[in-house]
Amino acid sequence: MNRFILVALVVAGIFVLPYLFWKMEPPPSISLSDDTLKMLDENPGIYKGFAWWSAFKKLDSSESETKLRLLPKKLTKKEWDGMIAASDQKTLLIATFPTLQIQDEILRKEVEDFASVHATGWVVKQYNDLQNSEVAVDGAKGPGLIFIHDRKNKKIIIETDEPLIFKWNGEKEENTFSDWIDITTPSSDDRVTAWFEAPNDKGVMAQMTKEGIPVAFPAVVESAHRNQRFVYMTGDFSEVESLPDIYRIKGLATVNSYLYGKKSDAFYWKTFFPLLSSIVSETEKWTPTKVTRNEELAYHSRVQGNHFEIRRGNDWEKVTVKGVNIGMGKAGYFPGEAAITEEEYYSWFEQIEEMNANTIRVYTVQPPGFYRALKNFNETHKKKLYVFHGMWVEEELLEETLDAYNEETIKRFKKEYEDIIQIIHGDAKIEPVVGHASGIYDADISDYVIGWIMGIEWYPEMVIGTNEKHAGKGDFEGTYIQTKGATPFEYWLAEHLESITSFEIEHYNEIRPISFTNWVTTDLLEHPSEPLLEEDAVSVNPNVIQLKNDLQKVGQFASYHVYPYYPDFLNVDKTYGAYIDQDGEKNSYAGYLHALKQAHKMPILIAEFGIPASRGQTHVNPYGWNQGFMSEEAQGNTLKKLYRTILAEGYMGGLVFSWQDEWFKRTWNTMDYDNPERRPYWGNIQTNEQNFGLMSFATLKVKVDGLDEDWSAENTLEEEGDLTLSATHDETYLYIKVDGLKKTQTASILFDTIPEQGNTKASLLQNVTFSNGIDFIAHMKKGSARLLIDPYYDFYHYLYGVEEKMISPISNGTKNTGEFTNIHYVLNKEMYYPELKEKRSFEFYETGKLMRGNGDPESPTYNSLADYEMKDGVLELRIPWLLLQFRDPSRKEVIGDLVKNGVESSKVIDQIGIGLMVTDSTTNTLQAIPAISRGKVTQLPTYTWDNWDIPASTERLKKSYYIMQKTFGDVR
Repeated sequence: MNRFILVALVVAGIFVLPYLFWKMEPPPSISLSDDTLKMLDENPGIYKGFAWWSAFKKLDSSESETKLRLLPKKLTKKEWDGMIAASDQKTLLIATFPTLQIQDEILRKEVEDFASVHATGWVVKQYNDLQNSEVAVDGAKGPGLIFIHDRKNKKIIIETDEPLIFKWNGEKEENTFSDWIDITTPSSDDRVTAWFEAPNDKGVMAQMTKEGIPVAFPAVVESAHRNQRFVYMTGDFSEVESLPDIYRIKGLATVNSYLYGKKSDAFYWKTFFPLLSSIVSETEKWTPTKVTRNEELAYHSRVQGNHFEIRRGNDWEKVTVKGVNIGMGKAGYFPGEAAITEEEYYSWFEQIEEMNANTIRVYTVQPPGFYRALKNFNETHKKKLYVFHGMWVEEELLEETLDAYNEETIKRFKKEYEDIIQIIHGDAKIEPVVGHASGIYDADISDYVIGWIMGIEWYPEMVIGTNEKHAGKGDFEGTYIQTKGATPFEYWLAEHLESITSFEIEHYNEIRPISFTNWVTTDLLEHPSEPLLEEDAVSVNPNVIQLKNDLQKVGQFASYHVYPYYPDFLNVDKTYGAYIDQDGEKNSYAGYLHALKQAHKMPILIAEFGIPASRGQTHVNPYGWNQGFMSEEAQGNTLKKLYRTILAEGYMGGLVFSWQDEWFKRTWNTMDYDNPERRPYWGNIQTNEQNFGLMSFATLKVKVDGLDEDWSAENTLEEEGDLTLSATHDETYLYIKVDGLKKTQTASILFDTIPEQGNTKASLLQNVTFSNGIDFIAHMKKGSARLLIDPYYDFYHYLYGVEEKMISPISNGTKNTGEFTNIHYVLNKEMYYPELKEKRSFEFYETGKLMRGNGDPESPTYNSLADYEMKDGVLELRIPWLLLQFRDPSRKEVIGDLVKNGVESSKVIDQIGIGLMVTDSTTNTLQAIPAISRGKVTQLPTYTWDNWDIPASTERLKKSYYIMQKTFGDVR
């Protein structure tokens, strides 16, 4: 009997004690939100793994310090807004795949920003036998991986015995998770809790790299946001086939992790369970941050004399501004899409700091990743980057109403600067609006914002209109700002500077130096030598704005955008042109800066100065500091000269425009050539406004250097005798290669770009006709080379000759004349220069002239303006898409029939024809591709390509970056 009782007690102990231990264990100080509990109850099949875990961990909906919210797999905007709404309660948000597979692009981007990840579009699944796949595997079998990219409609199947690797807590093990995984890139590696890595198979890694798939990608990413922690699991790791009916037993999960070994549910027990438990435990210990108002008035920067000073502990350090402007555009995106990622910003900040810069300027609200990246960068680097933050005014409204006091303008402007003030303090949630950045802003960078630069380059007609509509406004008198002798527009500026200061003091008890944007067109000087009335019609005078009370502690400064080539008076003014600069040279830029500084009662920052490294040109300067047709080296040397001039004339410093190239932009002399809706999707080296950056996005698929290392057999169009003609392309250029040329020979490369047009004969190529209509000829002879165009198709002569009647047209509207003409762009229309008392005729230049040189950025003889090179019988040529009159190469859209349909005509083509004529010095034809039959060139070989929406792009620092790196490094 005693033995029976003992056995019974032992058995009872085995089953009862684990239950009692489970019962005695206190629940975590975290509970499920009501919506999460409801979701688990209503969807037991979908969330059973998570529900079992939460029951085992004693999580219910009771009151607690922290709430856990599980995001639904199909997330709506309403649900998302409800989850991230401002709350005082600490919250753990958990999302699993496929929650981030959101069709709404704006919502997807907002969630990705919050999650600190960026979707690549790829998903992957690991199979023990590919034959069991739910997708077609094209005969593949055995173990392997399937990668799918829905948006690209692409599938990659790889047979491999090696599984993915799962890495957590420094330990690596073979992956046992058997469902789809979202392949993302993190904004920062330190936010990744666990990783997936490519199999130990070099072939798999090579194929992933070729397709642009990262060989290591997050399994779990965590990010903290004030009172919320967000966890994204890139797979549905809670997925499980079977679960015990009981859960109230301590240690049951640990036992199961051993029992299941490598069975189908192993990942749930061995990985998901302890991983989520660890995340919850860390959340319990985590202390949220709070936004507080300073008890005493705070400021971290000030204007002293002619310099900025930045607080370093209890001391103030004098700073010369060495900086860059950062726009919101990148390859493939309009700026309003706010597409630059936190990871990209952080990388840029590292490069900017390595350039020896100390400041950056932004113009408006940036995406949340900008502020998080800056905070992270400055908290982990000894040398900080400081910010001049702009506050944008809606330019279109100002130009439409010609009145800054327009009610809608003021409403939008006030929202802009109040949002920005809250944003820099990490205290804002901005709702999505098309064309603007939005999201959760919880990174406090207020210590690093050393000045406000309010507004934009003011449209003169708007300033005049505002002054006329509100004449008699008088002077402004505020708590922190007053005016003396202000115009109505200057009153408006003072009023908003006051509002900015008051708002920040009221909410955060903090101030910083203030300024507003100005430019040469609305400076306070008179320019009698300016030929265009609108460029010197009205002044906006910073001197009339004066500070009062506490704002005097930090001071104000004037901000100007000053470029060396525009307005035109900078090129012709005799006084400025006679000024001798710091190098003992005549320098109209220095002359203007000298006069501008003398006229001001406050220090001045040159908030923009720049030179584009573009092929296309818009303005010329007497010293060669031109707006366009500048190499990267010339860009850098000119920027160096301008910056040294700025400092020599006693300015606070300068901000280079700009950090990155901006493909969405336009220039007045090429804006009629392209499709404005498609500008960001290709690189237009002919439009200088797109190429001001120190960093390029161009892939340069072929490094034009006369070698054939960048080419393969698949690029060959046709061979004829010793000659081979090849073609390829990227987002910026069409590339041509000719093999087999002799030094004494002339190559004429033929292009048929638009059907039913072009010449079937050419006066420069005698005794031959063409089956195709030829629209362009690249005529490459020793000592000179140029691209020529059929006059019927010449946009320049049609626009300015036929439409605007500023020059003589060269075509009478007759097709197939056999003539070809040089390609020109306009530089200046006819103008009268009052100081010179002369009228200058219509100015233009030949943009079709081709330059020989080395186009390889790695070469010591690199010239970014190089169009072609020839070595050892190999000719390489690159032609910008716009030079071939493509409105949009990403859609194969060209300028259409001008004579028939006018300057807005366009046509989408399927392909282009490319041919080759080789002649001797007497223009006798020696050889052709395709072959000549009975005096006629047969049909040209064709070249086509797939359309694209997201262009290939590669970040590359230009030569100008390294020149400015040394220039800034020499300044202390």
